[in-house]
Amino acid sequence: MVPVNLNINLYELKEKVKKEVINRILNIDIFDHPLDSAWLLYALFIEEKHNNPFFKEYILKLKEWGLSEEAGKKNRDLAPLSLCGFLLSGTEVEAEIIGKVKELLSKAIEALSKSDVRFNVLNDPEQVFCVSLLLGNKEDARNQIINIIKRNINGRISRKVLFIASLIEFGENTQNYLEILSSKEDPEDIISLLWSSERYRDIINANLIGFWKSFDTIYPSIEIEEISSRNLAMLYEAIVKEITEPDPNIINCFNPKNPGQNSFPVLTQEFKR
Repeated sequence: MVPVNLNINLYELKEKVKKEVINRILNIDIFDHPLDSAWLLYALFIEEKHNNPFFKEYILKLKEWGLSEEAGKKNRDLAPLSLCGFLLSGTEVEAEIIGKVKELLSKAIEALSKSDVRFNVLNDPEQVFCVSLLLGNKEDARNQIINIIKRNINGRISRKVLFIASLIEFGENTQNYLEILSSKEDPEDIISLLWSSERYRDIINANLIGFWKSFDTIYPSIEIEEISSRNLAMLYEAIVKEITEPDPNIINCFNPKNPGQNSFPVLTQEFKR
């Protein structure tokens, strides 16, 4: 295979995305926007989660929301609670968060027999993927959720990507669905495809080069500040994966002087809006 040269500087892009993640966290109220906050913290969780004081400070605020009486009152709290539990995995509060998630999950599954699936929270791939991150093979209702996912793999590419990722997290074989993961021109679809191809590189054997080429093409027209928090986290994860485990067929000419340096920036005024 002929190596592909990317025009984008992955290292500069990584720092640009990281700066935007931090800016948003500094300017967001976690209690008002728990899902956005959880995705932004997920981005920081990908790298240096144990040595980053900024992550440690703000995960405590997400934990405060997760343990509050407000968390779990709305059906759509399922996703941020699941991400919260995933990010707090191994801590003393994980079980309490899981308890809230399972309660919401039970209500959602029960509601499926009484109402149209279109209006059920489990029809939302973002909600389902977050649940799959937290529960994986631990959930008693795993088979029910998998059946719901398989019925819902339709619509736009970004929707399908998240449902397929959920199946992978639940340990399900996804080979029959991979042919639908084809490159598109929509930025959200391309970021989703790029993210899944990097995150599950050893599982889905996706067209990694093609997705990076697609992103390379649309990148000049993308405003990082306008990307959703979820897509921002996905893009950051894809970049980190490619930098730390570079595909030999992808050439990024812009190598840093110190490629081993992956520290988070010092939080000074320059990172505040």
